Amino acid sequence: MRQTVPNRAAHIHGSHSALVLPAANPYEWQLLCEHVAAVTRQAGSVRVRVAGVECVARREERGAERCCAECGRALVQVSFRMAWRDLCGNCAQHSLIDASNTVKSTATTRASR
Repeated sequence: MRQTVPNRAAHIHGSHSALVLPAANPYEWQLLCEHVAAVTRQAGSVRVRVAGVECVARREERGAERCCAECGRALVQVSFRMAWRDLCGNCAQHSLIDASNTVKSTATTRASR
């Protein structure tokens, strides 16, 4: 029997593991981002895909003086690469939520036609 994965799920791929977590409400988004940051600090990099949008989380080197492309804050410990931009965890979370909501609203509009 084939199982389907909900549209509001996050697919997390590390070097030796894969995990699917729910991403339908603010609490689940917060848990998702905390989990991704923790795994990234240990593994070095992790791929995350939600509603067709992909980003790569990676561990930041000490002394690297890079800033978030969205808010300008220093990228400390973990950065998220999305659409050729490096983002902090907070901005990446908001970008993924926005993208997920856009996909959801597009699907709802198509279904109502």
